[in-house]
Amino acid sequence: MIPDMVGEALLVRLLPGDEGRDTVLRCYAAFGHRVAETVVRCVQDFAGVATGPMAWLTGIFEAVQDDQVALNALATSLPTQSMALREINLRVMHRVLAISPATSEPEAVAAQAFALNNLALAQRFLGQHIPALQTAQGALAMFMPLAEQWPALFLPHLAAAFINTSTMHGGLGRYAQALHAAQLATDIYQQLEQQKPGAFTPDWARALGNLANRQSDVGELVSAAQSAQSAVELLRPLQAQQFDAFTADLAMALTCQANAHSDLNQHQSALEAGQEAVDWFRTLAAQRPDIYSPDFAKALNNLANTHGNLQQHAEALYPAQQATHINRHLAAQRPDVFTPDLALSLNNLALIQRKLGQDEIALALAHESVQLYCDLAEQLPDVHIVHLANALETQATIQTAMGQHTPALESAQQAVDLYRSIDTMPNAVLAPLLARALMGLARTSSKVQDAAAALPSAREAVVTLRPEFLLQPNVHHLAMGYLLAHYCTLHEAAGEPFDTELLDPLLTYFPEE
Repeated sequence: MIPDMVGEALLVRLLPGDEGRDTVLRCYAAFGHRVAETVVRCVQDFAGVATGPMAWLTGIFEAVQDDQVALNALATSLPTQSMALREINLRVMHRVLAISPATSEPEAVAAQAFALNNLALAQRFLGQHIPALQTAQGALAMFMPLAEQWPALFLPHLAAAFINTSTMHGGLGRYAQALHAAQLATDIYQQLEQQKPGAFTPDWARALGNLANRQSDVGELVSAAQSAQSAVELLRPLQAQQFDAFTADLAMALTCQANAHSDLNQHQSALEAGQEAVDWFRTLAAQRPDIYSPDFAKALNNLANTHGNLQQHAEALYPAQQATHINRHLAAQRPDVFTPDLALSLNNLALIQRKLGQDEIALALAHESVQLYCDLAEQLPDVHIVHLANALETQATIQTAMGQHTPALESAQQAVDLYRSIDTMPNAVLAPLLARALMGLARTSSKVQDAAAALPSAREAVVTLRPEFLLQPNVHHLAMGYLLAHYCTLHEAAGEPFDTELLDPLLTYFPEE
């Protein structure tokens, strides 16, 4: 039967229980892989509604697990990102690796490398970040000598392995290693594209999108924006020609572009790219929610943040609520994978509710985000401590607005302490975050104590951001302007003389303020 929702529903209804499983297995024995493809679609389309399709697919897997050709065909038919298929995907990839010939012959080494690469992806999509990185590094080590000896065959696969390794390093907070691998992948695909124009354009574009994310992680914001722009420019004509094949890639690249423009305070252009990404992902998620709902939620979150950056808080509310609703559903299904996304969307929604004057709702959301990040930071501190600190800042802001100054001071101090504890993040990224938290602590201290008690934290905030501001004044202009305004206000309130040695080199960038 050709995959079709009506036909699939008929199969689910007519083939219940063990008898249905046996019937599907007989069909598979007679007609082969086409039956497996239909079963895979049934699992995706009826996940959470009917258990039969997964029993059919498990039966097929058990029937072919010693048949390398059939097992490889089954592995190829399993969408890696499918929510419903992630466990069976992991089992299949483990089995593919187990029966791959373990010899030093080039063909066997290549088969092992491909199996490791696919297993790493399956582990990553189940939230097994450390095993995924170890597996991906094993694949990379196998592809390197193959690519050196047979570059035409294996350079593309080496580049793909670099992208996988880059993504997994980034997911563990290993930003320098992630950037290095991303740059190598991009360079390889660019070289291949120059040799065969058009043959590797999609791969090069995906590599540029990954590179943009990794550049952003280490504070190379201008370079990140350029990489994202290049990815979008490469993908637009491809998507116009082949909508189904490249719409997801274009939407992902637009999300990268929107984030990069937001980081550079180019909020209007970020809004345009972010809205287009949401529109594409909404279409994709309506067609294939099992695959694209997580990306749709991320795009909604980004769009809400961009509206917030433009002070369009009413417009930000709906996408933030949508993102939170989707992520709550996803986290209920797969907490190991999607709890970080839920925590982030709760924090973003809390900020928006605060701006709309709904402080009690905002505080409850912020508190839930903090609690989730506390648990996450215990599991992967290098990844989640920075997010916990940010959530504590949000909580402190809302507590201050509600007149809860002593709890706000505790939250603000915890945020500063957490930022100080981070030693894996580049200073170009960490300094703006710590400076913002220090000024938040200073403002809260002035309400609990007085302006004089707040001045040391306020001064430290300016001192912390100053080196990065002098390197990239356009990037940090708004942040430094915010710090200087509150620092000067506290100085005046405390009746203290200004530190001209600190301020004079900075104030030249603010002649009219």
